[in-house]
Amino acid sequence: MIVSHFTSKYKIMVYSVFGLSILLSLLLFFVVSPDNAEPEPWSDPQSILMFLFAVAILAFGCLPLLKMKTMRIESDRIIYQKQVFASHIREVLFKDYDYYKVIYEETENGAFEAVWLIKDGILINCFSSYEYSNFKELKRALNLENKGLLNLSPMKQFLCKLGAKI
Repeated sequence: MIVSHFTSKYKIMVYSVFGLSILLSLLLFFVVSPDNAEPEPWSDPQSILMFLFAVAILAFGCLPLLKMKTMRIESDRIIYQKQVFASHIREVLFKDYDYYKVIYEETENGAFEAVWLIKDGILINCFSSYEYSNFKELKRALNLENKGLLNLSPMKQFLCKLGAKI
């Protein structure tokens, strides 16, 4: 059984985005909070709008943290476990995937190798060398057919991650 390990740069990025979103939402919430002398606090439309912006910033800051998942690859299945909600465990058998392809995903920090697990021409799951420090071990442990290198534009990669056919 191979267990995934997050890279330090990925952890730093995720926790910094989360921390900055908390800081920014609290700052926005307290700086724009209504005056206590008003008879009905938070009834002003501007105050309600700023509160909604603070909540939206906090929600978007939580997204990368909620996306973090630990993988365990066994001989016949992959087990995904959320980092934040550890009780959320999902097991996927290798027979639920058709094959995998290797792709180089472009980011602002350069290109990173990624494995796309595919079923019926649609991307089901993926993991990359940016997220996991033991990426090569995870890739070797896959009990699936490797269909080679996939060459897609960044826009097509984004569409495939949203559910478009490869």
